[in-house]
Amino acid sequence: SVHTRTMETDAGDMRTDTLTLYSDVTDRGNKKYLEYFRDGNRGNAPENRPAVVDSMGTGTENGVLTFGKDKISAGESGLFMAEAFPSGDSQTYTYEDDDPTTAEVNEKKRGGQEFEGTFAGVAGEYSCTGDPCSATTREDGTLSELVGTWIFTPDTTNVVVKDVIPDADYLSFGYWVQATEKDGETTYGVSTFYGGAQEFTGSINNLEGTATYEGKATGLYVKKTYDSAANDFAPSSSGQFTADASLTASFGGDDVAINKQFSVEGTVTNFMDGNDMIDQNWMVTLKQSSRVSDDDVFTGMTSTGVNSTAGGWEGQFFGNPTGTLLGEDRTEDDYPTGVAGEFNAHFSPGGGQDPGHVIGSFGATR
Repeated sequence: SVHTRTMETDAGDMRTDTLTLYSDVTDRGNKKYLEYFRDGNRGNAPENRPAVVDSMGTGTENGVLTFGKDKISAGESGLFMAEAFPSGDSQTYTYEDDDPTTAEVNEKKRGGQEFEGTFAGVAGEYSCTGDPCSATTREDGTLSELVGTWIFTPDTTNVVVKDVIPDADYLSFGYWVQATEKDGETTYGVSTFYGGAQEFTGSINNLEGTATYEGKATGLYVKKTYDSAANDFAPSSSGQFTADASLTASFGGDDVAINKQFSVEGTVTNFMDGNDMIDQNWMVTLKQSSRVSDDDVFTGMTSTGVNSTAGGWEGQFFGNPTGTLLGEDRTEDDYPTGVAGEFNAHFSPGGGQDPGHVIGSFGATR
């Protein structure tokens, strides 16, 4: 995704910020109703449960939700759906303990304190006790406040709540360009970034063997050709690149050479500008990194061939495997699930490829 913002600086210059973001985040997942809304240990709410849900009943009231605060956040308004709720701008409906089939229905009164609806897409019945019971909307028509003691009883608890569990293991990477226009001239600044949903929290020192990670890279490039008039190489094309990233992590154990243990190395290849190959001979080597420890950033140098000017790279492990016990018999599933980082490199004349420069970031998964 690409995000752009243009604004005037305090000095009166025009500045445009463009953020290019890549991520392998997946769609939100579903969770069983009773697991999603049930109270956590020691009365703590489950991590992903909406804050407006104060508790879930047990025993004969299993699955009954109690809403524990009056104010409803904008992000929670869409969870409440019922024809009996107000939907107009800044409206308040009151709910009296009358027969809903005979009571008057207008902007100020709704017959009955029990009515059908859905919460988080699950069908059931709303009920309220209190004097008064009311519901109020914001200026945009979304539900903003409930007064009284409100509960929701699902028709059945043998259902799932859809699209509520976020992806907890993803990588993100990209670059940011800042263009500042002043006195008819434009200057540029470029930065790269990377991250993940969770840092690796296992013990790197306990890992043995090697793990391979494959993924993508992106960034900006400048390609140069020889200018005979200037007797030098000059920029001939530039733009965004995408490429393939491949990295190998070497941990401990008898099968790993001593000089390779607890390090990472790799390559970035197939540099493309859209559907066009920038130079088929462009390849960046991510040379062996500094020693890797648990959640630290590791660093290394880059090379593009014989006599190339050295560049640099850094990276970090992300993602934790599931279903394993650290410190016991280990399998490949104990390795970090991903690695992300950033790099720069320089292609020199005479190395079998067109000269140029690249700056970018990458994300790769096991």
